Formats: sequence, structure tokens, C-alpha cells
Amino acid sequence: MNLEDNVAKIKDKIRNSFHKRLVRLGIRDDQINARDEEDPDFKKAKAAVEAILEDEESFEEARDEYLDEVTFTLFNRIAGIKTMEVESRQLVPEIIQIRAQHGDKSFAHNVWLEENKVQSSETLEGLDNFIRAKFNELSDELPLYSKESPYDLLPEVHDLKDIINLFNEEISLDDWKKDDILGWLYEAYNKKDYQDFKESGEKIEWDKLSLSSQMYTPRWVVEFLVNNSLGKYWLEINADSKIREKHDIANAPDEAILDPKSVEEIKVIDPASGSGNFLLYSFELLAEIYEEEGYTAKEIPALILKNNLFGLDIDERAVQIARLQLYIKAKTYNRNTEIEDINVVSSNFHLPEFDKVKDQFAIDLEFAANEKEFLEELWNELREAHKFGSLLTLDDKLERFIKDKKDGDDLGLFDNFNNLENIETQVLRKLETVIANALDDNYSSNYIKYQSLDAVKFAEIMLGVNKKRENNYEVNKYDIAVANPPYTDSANYGAELKNYVNDHYKKPTSFHKNLYSCFLKKNSDFINNQGKIAMIHPLTFMYIKSYEDMREFILDNYHINTFVDFGLERNTFMGVMVDPAFYVLEKNNQSKKNLFINVNQYTRTKQEKFKKKYVKKALSDYTKEIENKHNYSLDQEKLRIIDGYPFIYWISDSFRKKFAEKLLDNILDVRQGVATSNNLRFLRFWWEVDQDKISINYKNDKNKWVPYQKGGPYKKWYGNNWLLLKYDKKAKKYLSNNGNHLPSKDFYFKEGITYTMATAKGISMRYLPSNNIFDVGGSCMFLTGKFKNLYYVLGLMNATLANYIIGCLNPSVNSQVGDFKRIPFVHPNKYIEGLIEKLSKRNIKEKKEQYKYDIIEKEFKNTPFEYKWNGDLLNTEQRLKEYINFKYNSDCKILINEAVIDELNFDVYELTDSDRNMVLNQEGLPVGLYPILEQDKNNYLDSKNSDLEKEVIEFIKDLPIEKDRSRENLRDNIKAIYLKNNSLEDISKELELNPISVVEIIKEFDFYPKKLAYQKAHEFMLDLTREILMENDDGIVMINEYAGEEPLDKMIENKLYEKDFSSGDIKRLESMLGKSIKEYLLSKFFKDECDTLNLFMYQPKTPFIWHLSSGDQHGFDVYTIIYRWNRDKILKIKSYYIDKRKAGINNRLSNLSGDDSAAAEKEKDKLRKQLNEIKDFENKLDELLTSGYDPELDNGVGKNIAPLQDLGLLADDVLTKSQLKKFLNADW
Repeated sequence: MNLEDNVAKIKDKIRNSFHKRLVRLGIRDDQINARDEEDPDFKKAKAAVEAILEDEESFEEARDEYLDEVTFTLFNRIAGIKTMEVESRQLVPEIIQIRAQHGDKSFAHNVWLEENKVQSSETLEGLDNFIRAKFNELSDELPLYSKESPYDLLPEVHDLKDIINLFNEEISLDDWKKDDILGWLYEAYNKKDYQDFKESGEKIEWDKLSLSSQMYTPRWVVEFLVNNSLGKYWLEINADSKIREKHDIANAPDEAILDPKSVEEIKVIDPASGSGNFLLYSFELLAEIYEEEGYTAKEIPALILKNNLFGLDIDERAVQIARLQLYIKAKTYNRNTEIEDINVVSSNFHLPEFDKVKDQFAIDLEFAANEKEFLEELWNELREAHKFGSLLTLDDKLERFIKDKKDGDDLGLFDNFNNLENIETQVLRKLETVIANALDDNYSSNYIKYQSLDAVKFAEIMLGVNKKRENNYEVNKYDIAVANPPYTDSANYGAELKNYVNDHYKKPTSFHKNLYSCFLKKNSDFINNQGKIAMIHPLTFMYIKSYEDMREFILDNYHINTFVDFGLERNTFMGVMVDPAFYVLEKNNQSKKNLFINVNQYTRTKQEKFKKKYVKKALSDYTKEIENKHNYSLDQEKLRIIDGYPFIYWISDSFRKKFAEKLLDNILDVRQGVATSNNLRFLRFWWEVDQDKISINYKNDKNKWVPYQKGGPYKKWYGNNWLLLKYDKKAKKYLSNNGNHLPSKDFYFKEGITYTMATAKGISMRYLPSNNIFDVGGSCMFLTGKFKNLYYVLGLMNATLANYIIGCLNPSVNSQVGDFKRIPFVHPNKYIEGLIEKLSKRNIKEKKEQYKYDIIEKEFKNTPFEYKWNGDLLNTEQRLKEYINFKYNSDCKILINEAVIDELNFDVYELTDSDRNMVLNQEGLPVGLYPILEQDKNNYLDSKNSDLEKEVIEFIKDLPIEKDRSRENLRDNIKAIYLKNNSLEDISKELELNPISVVEIIKEFDFYPKKLAYQKAHEFMLDLTREILMENDDGIVMINEYAGEEPLDKMIENKLYEKDFSSGDIKRLESMLGKSIKEYLLSKFFKDECDTLNLFMYQPKTPFIWHLSSGDQHGFDVYTIIYRWNRDKILKIKSYYIDKRKAGINNRLSNLSGDDSAAAEKEKDKLRKQLNEIKDFENKLDELLTSGYDPELDNGVGKNIAPLQDLGLLADDVLTKSQLKKFLNADW
């Protein structure tokens, strides 16, 4: 098992052990019923649960929270000791590690027994008392082990033994030796809770912030950032330092550029420190510097912890770990060092209301009304620290107050200070006194007092104040701010978090869109005028419009020293998919030298796992002045050339200048469409409604249902035309006042281009016919300038170059409306314009031809099995093979046309060879440009492809010839990939072979992909069943035998014979399905139909044929179709079809009555179970009718089928639980 699984196993064991312990103490799931009210463990646990209960709704919730806390406390305490006792540290004798030579006890346990002989007769030789004694010893220096903690509880001794064994057995010794093991354990500890919260879809409020945003930064990233911030800062002070030789540090100066400064004066802050991994490595680097400066090993750790390292976090548990890890780091460096304090504090403290402490501020002092107002505001801000942590704006409030004082004459409370900059120190002195007095008056628990005294330390760190000794403070901002902050998008903020962030980080400069951007602003406030910021977070800020302010802020105020564009992958953060960038920013650095490292191009490639290696090598090469293809440098002022300041650092100057010329925004309008606020109510698939109510020309017919574009899967040129929008008078009125109020009305029903906003494959643009409305997820563009050639623009936007430019402007999978507007537009000459127009139209035509054989498309005419290919009488398999040849040949034409369009676009934009290669290296060579086998080129041009444009024919003639691989070997390779049901483009890409050769070779095959055959066979069955049900008087057909009429499978067979299918054809069809037609109808058809009609992630599956079933015994199975479905049909099923089925079963039972054979008895038993099942089914139908169920076709499949699914009347579920609930409660 991996670390995550092992930690989960230990966590579960501890929690279960404490649950048993609480039960034995009398603290049960729902009540307290003490066995011994004087038991100190009971009293402590009871008090803690009751304290938690003040903030929880139920006793059960309070008990659960207490269990969570005692579980983590014990886990962390034992993990801390394990870390300290390993051989490489030996900070304590072995307390947890048991050994055979010590009688299966630990060394320390044996020593303790020598001193406490009476414990030898206790259970497990007093193991629990031994552990308690060791915790108490450690608490002298580590508050984590304090007996004052309300969570200071041990499980029963046998459970404690099992827990200790798990720590020794499940986590390897090598893991315990790692410096940051406690941080990794904490991330693993929270993994399941994190996943559960993520899947819940809840908004992120302050109390869930730490859970939702825990990403433990890997050591190598920490080293990169700390070396290039703290390390570089020291080299700017002392250019002769040896750390230059030990670490790769970019752009380190050859001589000192900053004023001399003692290492003791350097201050590093991490305002989202988590478990302290940035601080841990900063300790190591600072220790190297101290050693160079001649400090002794004994004094170095204490000096670093006192003067250099500062951390804040909202998560109290993470801070416990950070402090413990720093303690272990310091003691490992020198066990004799004396640690006064560790400047890492949690903001999870609670202060009383200001009214309860205001008199404390007035003791011996008089202050004016505005000073009281300021102190109250500051106090109330501190009271919010447990919610918003280091995002509090104490410094802003203090600066405003100081400014007001400077503008006036009366210093009031602060008149004994000549230097107003020292107001911070007096405020903190007073705060310390007031908090201490207030805690004495308001809290009885020493532990809570200890926690709340963190408020002073928190304020000191927030304001950059060092307490040198009693009542002696020094104010200095930080030199280095490092952070891996929370990644929480504003769309996921809870109400309270949203209000705070909007109030403090939205104006005058917008940082509110994500918490990581708030932390950039906070770090900027923390550092001094020569400081540096080192951060890692998602790279979305590099491109997206909503982060334009953040980019401008960086360019206006900072020099970008190093920047790593890492890109999406799951290896950086313990299996979580993240797309990080990490960087170092510098204030007041006029240097033009910078380093951008790009490994984003390896995302979703086989080389993705080497990204870390490539980054480290790129940095190393840069410091040694060795060329590396991943490294880029530019004057950062050039990032301002492109509108919106996207961080596009890798393109050439000539390419960049094109963005300063004419843009697509000059010729077209990109429009965001409708957000209905209730898609389940207003959207339908075209097969769900009365076809006569679908608009053909809305301006004339005003029909209720209008074609609607909503993006959908990646598809170029034409398609995804499945949805309709309810747009009658009542719907229009609602939509005008809800959702986003029907934006862009002037563009409804106009011809244009639509596209899919979010796919991993990139852009896919499609022709938008007139008479459509469009969605926010299927936004559209319309020509509005003098340039009117829509098909040319469609070709341009589907070209590789456009995809590359969009990838530059916004490489996230969710392209924005504004991104397309910024694409440079170059007017083509008339010849190229006409040719691209012609090829675009040809590709649309090919797509429409393909859709004639896809049952979900409006263009559908026939399944491949009914079409008379070339007028020949072919068997089932041959017809399928003809269809495959047609489809691949059609796709080939499109791919070749796309390659021609790509070449034409490169000519229009006059790209240099270097820029052209840059585009193709990133996007990949269009498959139409791959080499071709000469034989295939000739065959293709001589075959039935006479409709090719002459320019396309010339293009094919000029294709490079494949000479290195034989046709026979390629044939085998193509066969293996083809049988996996890959697309033509995928086969070509994998083999780097032109699609023409692939198509010509596939034509020779007499076999086909089974998955494709299955899908097409299912669609054929779906079409046949629809035909039969529509021909039926009431649209109801039985599947069962003994039902008094011909079952559906027999009807289908007869229909096939009518269509000139032979019995051999039927057997081949059944072979494709993997079952007989009867078995398929009973077990798979309905599920396959639902899967086929599952086209949008958040829209319901919409089967138009329903399989009603009594259950697993198949007592009663019937198919019906939505176009005939109504309340009367339910009555007919109950009064006619069920009666006939029951009569048939009873007749069969009568016929078997005299047969006592085993087979007959088995059949009779089955028939009786079917009768019982039918009875239950009838009761469910009665319940359905009693509810008033009266379906209407236009209400859609979801609403009409929900009551059936809720009662268990369907063979398979159609709706998700969430959808079912919404439809059952729908009031429309």
C-alpha cells in the first residue's frame, strides 16, 4: 500500500479505538451516561464535547468533532515521536519503536520500567502510563504534548498497543527519515476528507478553507523557490558567498548590489505556512549562511527561529506540525540548542467582544473618540482572524490611522512617540496587556488562554514587529515572502468569505478572483522595498481576463526573476491534478535579466513524468550559460504589447508584433449566450418534443422550440445540433427576468460560427445555421465588419495556427469570449480567401453526409445496415464494412482539407520558418502532412475522389513519400490500432502516417472494430424498435412470452425479413450484439440507449423508448415510446397487458401441473415468482396513478420518467439522484 492508504488505516484504527473509549466512559453517540463521573478522563472529555456543542447543532456532531480532534492529536503526537527517535536524529530514545531484544517493547519503555517497577504488573506492563509519562516530559518544550489540551486522551491500552504497531509496520523507516515526513503524513491524513468535501460540491467557507486547499509542496519546488529568492537576496548582499557554488540560483549578481546587512536581520515569512515545508528548507539555507558568517552550531538554530523565520496559517493542526518540524530540524542541527520560541502561529484563536475589554485600553490612558474607534476596529479585525487568517488587513488600518495622525496635531494616546512609525509597538504592547487581562476574566482553561495569547504573536507577525525583549519591539518588514497559498476560485467562495474578500481585495486593484491572487497582494504588503516574493499556484492568472489587474500589478511593481510554466499534471501534488506555475518576483530590481522555463508542452504526453527533471536541468544550464530549449528570456515590458498583458513569453518579436495590428475584434463580434438558470426546465433534445413544434424559421412560425447551441464535445465544422430552447411567450418572459436575462438578442437566429468552450483537445469551431439561439457554453461569433466571408473565418478558426494562438492567450481548457477577439487578423488575398471558403464548405458537407447514418442527428436517414451500398445486396457484416470505408474516407477528405487550410494560413500570416516550426512543435504536425506510401497516393487519386479540388490534388501529389517502413509492417500496426476503435486521425498520429495510406490499407481489411460494430448494431435495434412502436396502435409492445401476443424480438425478426435480411444476417447481427435479440432486449438495450443519448454532462439522459420492468424475475417487461405515452397507456398496461401476461403464466402453470420433472419444477417456481413480482408491479402502478401522474411530451423525458424511476418501474435508472430529486420537485 502507498502512504495515503497506510495513513488511512492508522487513522481509522485510532478513531475506532477512541469511539470505544468514549462509550466505556459513558459518552455514547447520542447522550452522556457516565459510569464514573469522577474519572478525570471522563470529566475532560465531557467538558470538551460540551464546549464544542456550543457551536454545533447536535450532540452527535459535537461528539464526532471531538473524536476527530483526539484522533488527530494522538496521530500527530506519535508521528512526532517516531520522527524524533529515528536513528538519523535520535533526539529522544526509542519510545515507539519496539524491538525483540527489548522484549517486544521499546528501549525507553524498558528504562522506564526499571524506574517504575510496580508498572510491570499492569496490563501490557503499563504501556499507557509509560506513553503518558513521555508525553508529559515532551510538553516542557513542545506544547503539542501538553496535558492541558482538551484532547489529551489515550485509548484503551490494547488498542494503544495496536496503534503503535501500525505506526511501526505501515510506514517505512525510510519515510520516517525524511525531513518533511510530517507534512506528507498530514496531507495523506486529510486526503479522504478533502475528496469527500470536493465531491459534495459545497461552497468553500472559512471553516472549510484549510481542508479544501491543502497542497503540500514537493521539496524540489521549495528548494527552487527558496534558493532563487532567499539565496539570491543573500548574494545581492554578499556576492562572495559560497552558496552560489552549492545551489542553482538564476541571475545572481557578480557583485553586491544591496547595502550590507547581517544575516540575523533577514526575515522570511510564509503567510500560508501549512506544515512548514518552505520554512524547513529556509532553515537549512540560512544555517549555511550563518556557518559562513562564523556563528557557532549551538547558537545558529535558536537565532534562525527567533530572528529569521515567521509563519502564519488558519489551520491549527498544520501549525502544530510546522512548529514540531522546525523544533526537530533545530534539535537535529544541534541537540544542545535552547529554543526560546518558534514564530509560527495559527490564527485559530478567539477573543472576547470589544465591549468586554475596552476599559482595559483606558487604564492609565485617555484617548480621543477617533482613537477608540481605531482600537475597536483593530480589535474586531483580530476577532476575525480565525476566519480569514493572514488575509486580515491590520497593516492597512494602521497605515490609515498613522496618516490621519500625521495630518493632525493632537497625537492623543500616542503623544509620547515622536516617531509615528513606532505606533505599531505601542499598540502591540497594549494589546498584549489587554489580552492577558481579558483572558483571565473570560476563560478558565489554561489551554484556551495559551491559544488566545497567539493573538499577540499573530499581530506581531502581521505587522512585521519583532519582540526583542520585554516591552521592547522593533518594526521591520520582511525581506522574503514565500507561499503555496489556497487555490480557491471566487465562484466557490461561501457568502462570508466572498464578502470579506470583495471588501478588501477587489478595489482599487482586483485580486479577488482567487485566494491565491489575494495572497500575492498580501505578500506584496509584507515585504520591504528590496524584498522578493516566491510563490506557487495555478497558472490561470497568466492569461485569463479576470486576472488582468494582477498581471499589470506584477509588471508595474516587480521584476520577474524566475518563472516556471509547469502545466497540468498529477505528480507534483500527491496525485491531485494541478496546473502550477511558480516564480520569484523582485522589488526595485532594474535588471532586464530573467528566466522563464516552459515544460507545459509535455502536458498529457509520454514525457509529462520528466517535467521535474527538465526544470532542474533548465535552471542548472541557465546558471552555467548552457543553451536549453526550455529556457526563454525577454524584456518583460514586451508582455504589455498584447492586449490584457498575457504572460506570453516564448513567441518571437515578429510574431508578437502581429498582436499590435488588426485583430479579429475588428471584423466580428464574439457573443456570450443564454444562461437559463434552469436548463432542466428550458432545454430539450430534439427527439424529446413534438416535431411539429420545432421552429424551422422562427420569425415566421414562432414555434415553441427553437434550435439551441450549447457547445458539447469536440467537433469541428458542423454538428452538436441536438438541443432546443423553450422560447414561447411565457418562457421568454421568464428568461428575460432570470438567468442572465437573454443577452445578445440582436444576434439570435443569425448565421455565424459556434464553438465549444471547454475541451482538452482545443478549439472546435462549427458552422452555425440561421434560426438558432446560443448558450454561454456554446458562445458564437458573428461577422460585423467589412469582411463578410463567414466560411473563410471558420477555416481560419479551425486551423492549427488559431489553435496555437488561443493556446497562447489562454492555455486553460476553458477559452473565454475575449480570447478570440485578441487573435490577429490578416486580410487574405482573394485567391486564398476563396479556396479556404471552398474547403470549409466541403468539410461541412462531409460532416452532413456522415450524420445521415447517426441516429442522434437530425440528418439521420438510415443505419449502415439498411443502406444499399453501391446498390449491391450485401450481408450485415459487408454493409458495416462499407459504412466504415465511407466514414474513414470522408474523414480523410476533411483531414487533408485541414492540412491545406493550415498551409494557406501560414502563408497569409507570413510566418517565418522559425515561427512556423514553433507552432507545429507545440500543436503537432497536421496529419495531412505526414508522409504517404506512393502506391496509396496513386490509388487514392485514381479512385472515386474526383470531387477533390485541384489545389488539394496538387497538395497530395507533393506529399513526402514514406520510404523507411514497409506496407506490410504498417498494415500490421494499423490493424492493431484500428481494432481498438480509434479514429482515423488518432491512427495517423500514432503511426505518423498520412491518413490516405491508413484509409487505403483499412479498405483491404475484412474485419472491423467490435466496439464500433456493437454501437452501430445497437443503433439499428433502436431504429427498428422505434419503427415497430410507432406502427403499433398504442405504442406498447411486450417482451415476455406467454403474453397473448407476439413478443418484440419476434416482431424485430419479422421486420428484418421484410427488409430482405436473411437468417444468416440476423445471426451476424446477434453476434455483433453478443446476445440473442431477445436477451439483448431484456438485459442491455435500455441501458445502451440511455448511454447513447447521454450527450451533455449536466443534462439528463433522454431515452425516447422506455423499458418498464417488474424486476429481475422478468415477470412483466414492456417497451413503450414517449410519443404515445400518456396516463391512458398506464391504465391499459394495468388492465390489458398485465392481465394477458398473468393469464399466460397461469395457463403455463396449468400445462405444467402434471409434470414433476426437475426442469418443470424449476420452471413452475420461476413462474410463481414472476406472478408475485407482477403483483408488486401493479401496486406501484396504482401508486403512480394515485399520485395524479399525467405526462406531457413537451415536459421532456426527465420530468416524465422521474416518477417511474422513483417507484422502481424501470429496468435501469435513467436519472442521477440529484436530477431525480429536482424533477420530482419541479413546479413547472
